[in-house]
Amino acid sequence: MSSENLHEAREDLPEEVIDKHRAITSLMEELDAVDWYDQRASVTTDAELKAILLHNRDEEMEHAAMVLEWLRRRHPVIDENLRTYLFTQGDIIDAEEAATGGAPQVAAGSAPQAVAAGPDGSLGTWLVSNVLDDRFPAQVVEAGDRAWDVALRFKRHYYPFEIELIEFSHDRYPGTEIPFNFSSEVIVHHTDSSKTRKALIYMNHPLRYEGLTFYQASFANDDRTSIFQVVRNPGWLLPYVSVLLMGLGMAVQFGIHFFRFLRKRQGAA
Repeated sequence: MSSENLHEAREDLPEEVIDKHRAITSLMEELDAVDWYDQRASVTTDAELKAILLHNRDEEMEHAAMVLEWLRRRHPVIDENLRTYLFTQGDIIDAEEAATGGAPQVAAGSAPQAVAAGPDGSLGTWLVSNVLDDRFPAQVVEAGDRAWDVALRFKRHYYPFEIELIEFSHDRYPGTEIPFNFSSEVIVHHTDSSKTRKALIYMNHPLRYEGLTFYQASFANDDRTSIFQVVRNPGWLLPYVSVLLMGLGMAVQFGIHFFRFLRKRQGAA
């Protein structure tokens, strides 16, 4: 996974995010190397080669620890979780429940809350999220003999087309659970059947359709849900206009020098 394999356009990302991406990618590569050295050392019958492989594995562990510490110093949520789980004794799940009270761990202030009220006053407060997986299921609010599911969703915009997911592919590095690539084969059903089309969306290869850009952002529900980020870029013509103006300027500049050259040549004759 190259450090240039970004999920969003590079020009839209701040340098701080790009540096964190480089560090996370390096950490993945170091841990992947640890896994490979571990496997190779476990099967070789040459004692000297085994010692070399284990030495190299331990070097990769050191490199991984250094990168992880760099990330910890710059990411408060990573810092909080490492302080919760590292260098502890006992059951790890018990440590999670002790830290979160049995609920999914959420950074303070990062998740909205919903307050429901009935005829007799407040029914309670519920944590809601727009995450599309089992970590944050819809909250059930009951009042009398009725029940409602409460969840957070983004503002919806309706268009004259629908996107159907045909197949989602999630490729991993051999022998690991580290994602190598994930892609979605989709078909866009437009109310105007002449505009219906198929497309393959994957990292750095979005679908551009009807003025919108669909990026492969994530996945959930055991690879049964594909999540896209939809972007509208009203300035998409600016790069083309800029290139056209630059080409026009170069042509004018070349023409000025060319005609000066011709006048000088005619004067000399």
